[in-house]
Amino acid sequence: MESYVHRLIGARTPRGSLDAGRFIDQAHLIISEDGARRQNFGSIQELKAAYAASSRVYYTLCAISRRRIVDERIRNRIFECLFRLRTKIESGLISGLRTMNSAAVEPDAFKPAFFGRSIKQGVSIRYPLYSCVPTKKCGGRCYAHDGRDRELGLVFRACLNYYIGSKYEEGNSHIREDVLRKMDPILDYGIARALEDRAAAAKMGFRRGARIRFSHIGEMIHAGFCKCDCHRN
Repeated sequence: MESYVHRLIGARTPRGSLDAGRFIDQAHLIISEDGARRQNFGSIQELKAAYAASSRVYYTLCAISRRRIVDERIRNRIFECLFRLRTKIESGLISGLRTMNSAAVEPDAFKPAFFGRSIKQGVSIRYPLYSCVPTKKCGGRCYAHDGRDRELGLVFRACLNYYIGSKYEEGNSHIREDVLRKMDPILDYGIARALEDRAAAAKMGFRRGARIRFSHIGEMIHAGFCKCDCHRN
């Protein structure tokens, strides 16, 4: 069955028909938006829908930049805007989440999907690139722009994780206790999956600890949840 996010984004464009220059121009228009976009959302679905078109531009540019054969001038132009485009989308999603009633956000935020799990990465936690301070070289080359990590669903999940983290960091003692209580079953889930990974490795003859990878994407620990955009321009 087609997912909600795939219905928002639509079918992939055939590779040969992509006009890289047009998508780069669209990216710069998105980056230059002054924040006039609608700020209040009644549901997660409305928020995702508002950023579906921008996310498709981002996904397409990621795909073009990862081609084996592409004009290096085009690749470099894309690299120059990928980080700014993604963090523009993420900052909009995070702002949207913060304007919503917590009852509309938390059922999606406090789910086992807080932890990612894959054969390659194991159990891990995604954060948005919004939390990073990249070098000029790594901004466009970050593996956050690869594979499924560039899809709206996982970008949004990273923003939900940031929502949880910032709620804890900025909250009083009662809010922090509430966050930890809601995280209890989710942490149990992550630990159980990490133990399963350790057991699976043992069956293949490898001894290793049970691990949860922090900051799979993004940085969970950064300078006081910096509110300015000085490091992203």
